[in-house]
Amino acid sequence: NHIQILHNLLTHIKYNPRAIKMCAVFLQENDLFTIDSLLESISDTDSVKSIMKNLYMILSELSIFENDNNIKLIAECLSLLPYNGVSKERFQDLMLGIKEVSLDEKQIYAGLGKLADSGWILIDTAGYISINPLLSDTIFEKLKPNMASSSIKEFIAPILKPIKDIRNLYLEQIVALKPFIEQMMKRVTSSSKIDLDMLNELREYYIAVFDIPKVKILSEIMESEYSKYNDQFKTDYVENAIYRQGISRFNLEDFAEAHKHFDRALNLLEEKLITIEKDIARISAYEGSSLAAIGEGERAIEIVKRSISIRKQLALSGDKEEEKRLWISHYNYAKVLMQEKQFDAALDECEMAIHLFQKDNPKEFEKKASTNVSSFLQLKGRILAGLGKKDESLLFLEEAKDIREALKGKTHFTTGQVYSYLMDV
Repeated sequence: NHIQILHNLLTHIKYNPRAIKMCAVFLQENDLFTIDSLLESISDTDSVKSIMKNLYMILSELSIFENDNNIKLIAECLSLLPYNGVSKERFQDLMLGIKEVSLDEKQIYAGLGKLADSGWILIDTAGYISINPLLSDTIFEKLKPNMASSSIKEFIAPILKPIKDIRNLYLEQIVALKPFIEQMMKRVTSSSKIDLDMLNELREYYIAVFDIPKVKILSEIMESEYSKYNDQFKTDYVENAIYRQGISRFNLEDFAEAHKHFDRALNLLEEKLITIEKDIARISAYEGSSLAAIGEGERAIEIVKRSISIRKQLALSGDKEEEKRLWISHYNYAKVLMQEKQFDAALDECEMAIHLFQKDNPKEFEKKASTNVSSFLQLKGRILAGLGKKDESLLFLEEAKDIREALKGKTHFTTGQVYSYLMDV
């Protein structure tokens, strides 16, 4: 019986190997259908009949990509965006931006028209383009786009950008991004070339939603990509090349020319040194809090002080960005001191953090319009509780709770943290 059912299915899809594969995927992802019921539905249900018809028609037209470079470029990008609608204008910008390809608006819209006529894409009345994710998989397997190409990065970046601020998004916004992120995850795990920034943005999303297995997968991919890069270029490759130029002139006693090369190499290294110092300051602030939480108080104080010192020096040298970030280091130092039960010193550091933040963000602080303000009040309330000022502590914690509830809702995990501190006091 099963052999006969399978034979009937193959007859319906004309023994097209791609169509057979797509039917298998369709059945796998739709629990309501068995092979038998699918066959029956082909004649009984217009929607399923339409799906099967489109699968066969579309899969038999894959050769269109070999013959039309314009459509191939459009389909390459479509294969990356099955869930999120994208406007014609965005596609036009992308196509016109691809190097070594000269396309005008008419060619692009003509290509989109051919894809729409073939059944590959749907263009709605608002001019947004979408594609069936199953069909997207097929395009992706055929074209294997380079996930590190500048055109794809420029196209994907505006969609991934909100992930940097994902912790400040409402829950429903995170949920709305999930299908797109999951699809991108499938892409990066099956691509040979991936942009590191894209990997990091995806990793940030999974950190924010506590999907540790996916964070681990992405971290392993990132390490692999870094190792590929480091095998190809040493970290001091450019500076060393300039230095060697200088040495060649130095050995010829052409000291004026040698100086130019040495000076350029040193300037590049100085710039790198500043970048490294910024990274040390940024990471050290949070590492201090982590160390204090696991009982490494002495090391925690040492490392977070280093963060403050670096940022102060950079601020004095005119680095406005690091000056604006100095409050983060003081905030984490206050947390470390509180963990070490040095409550008086912790209160001073907390007040310093609040002062620095308020100086650069007066409206945000005054209107209590961010989770940062809630975090300040929450920390100050906990420190005051440690000093035995419980009534005063409750006032700050209640206010922190109200802000957090207004911004995140009563069921958000960070609101739950404030509830627990309130209960402790």
